[in-house]
Amino acid sequence: MPVVVQNSEFRVYYEDTDSGGVVYHSNYLKFMERARTEWLVQCGYMPWSTSERFGIIFAVKSAEMDFSKPAFLGDILNVTVEDVFVRGASLYLMQRVVRNDELLVFGNFRIACVDSQSFTVKRMPADLRNRLIKWKM
Repeated sequence: MPVVVQNSEFRVYYEDTDSGGVVYHSNYLKFMERARTEWLVQCGYMPWSTSERFGIIFAVKSAEMDFSKPAFLGDILNVTVEDVFVRGASLYLMQRVVRNDELLVFGNFRIACVDSQSFTVKRMPADLRNRLIKWKM
């Protein structure tokens, strides 16, 4: 059973859909990004200030998505962050987009920690890494 560390709720707006009222595939990535940001904020880490504070940013290294069913205009979606594995310079996690307990989209992500100036891989500060590990438990 996956460990859910963050569950965020989003409404589907007209701007998220195509002309038929179906969520456009790339917008699921936006919902998942927002849920990851909310998780980081809950951990006490403000992503918008990381460059100045730590000299790092998080960047998606890889994303694997599986689309099962569509979401529609007006739907309320629950987006999870699950099974987080924290390494020295990266995060591995799963995410799901669910509507009324029905899985719509599943994703696996690898998030790299990179230097905000050179964009090369950089280890996470120990304090941040420890906060992310503790939040998971």
